[in-house]
Amino acid sequence: MMLIFIILLCSIALIHSLRIKTRVRTRLQQPVFAGAMEEGSLVKLSTYSEDAQWLGTQITKWLNVEWIEQPVHEKIGSACSDLYKVGRESGITDLGEMLMEIGTGLEGVSFDDPEGDAYVNAWDVANKCSDLLMLRMDNELCDCMGDMSMFQQKEKKEKGIDAELMDELASNLAGTFQRYKWMARFLDDEEDKNDTAIVLALVLGFRSEGKEIVFDATKSAYGWQESNVYAMLDSQDKAMGARMERDLPEDEESTDIAIEPVVGIEMYKQMRDPERGASEWDLRRVLLAKWLYVHGFMTQETFPAETTFIPTNLAEEDEEDEDN
Repeated sequence: MMLIFIILLCSIALIHSLRIKTRVRTRLQQPVFAGAMEEGSLVKLSTYSEDAQWLGTQITKWLNVEWIEQPVHEKIGSACSDLYKVGRESGITDLGEMLMEIGTGLEGVSFDDPEGDAYVNAWDVANKCSDLLMLRMDNELCDCMGDMSMFQQKEKKEKGIDAELMDELASNLAGTFQRYKWMARFLDDEEDKNDTAIVLALVLGFRSEGKEIVFDATKSAYGWQESNVYAMLDSQDKAMGARMERDLPEDEESTDIAIEPVVGIEMYKQMRDPERGASEWDLRRVLLAKWLYVHGFMTQETFPAETTFIPTNLAEEDEEDEDN
């Protein structure tokens, strides 16, 4: 009787494994048409580090929502992020090949944890990575992917900075309270990245003129000329990060006191500490929030500024240089 029971369990496990692998093969063996080839290409995702970080975060979120929050979910998300980045850097541009790369790599990752094992396996996660990358590329999604609404809320097709969007956002953020609420959403990573780029552009001195975006040096951030706002948003751009840090006061407490209440003391501490799980993007958001604060984003009565706002700490540094 025991032998029959063991054979039955082995059969169930084999069928489950075949079902998972079959799902992968079925996706890869669908007829490929010209449009499908374009949809299966990862070429349009050009920011490897940013896309990898996003993928890992969404996988962790999916696992936490579908089951319960567990430390192993962060481990799985981090593994997906690393596998995607390594795959892209090695030259993988095909979605199906990336799916196989992630699935195979995850087979070498333990989904067990003393605080609770994952309820999924490597190929469940790899297939979800494929779904999310389709979403990331703004490709048409099939019904087999299930409900993707929790991801779609934040992932919008990048619209680019245009005059109409700039005017709309400038109007929405005219009041200090509206800017405070925007900052809270930004620190919670709930703000559209394209809107964030527009906010940075406004602070840097870009303005709409008819249907065009122009740079006005008389309204630019103090000490800055025309700059790439997307480089400011790129957590991997260390040179730009260092450039922004130079604008901050030596006494960090002066900016910490201003930003900390916006997001909460504990969350703020976690966002600044890699040992507590802070990602590169968490650290960059904190830096951007401080930079915006120093340049008057949350304190000026009018926004966007009508003249160049001169931060107190930078003005004092310039005076000291003149004295010397």
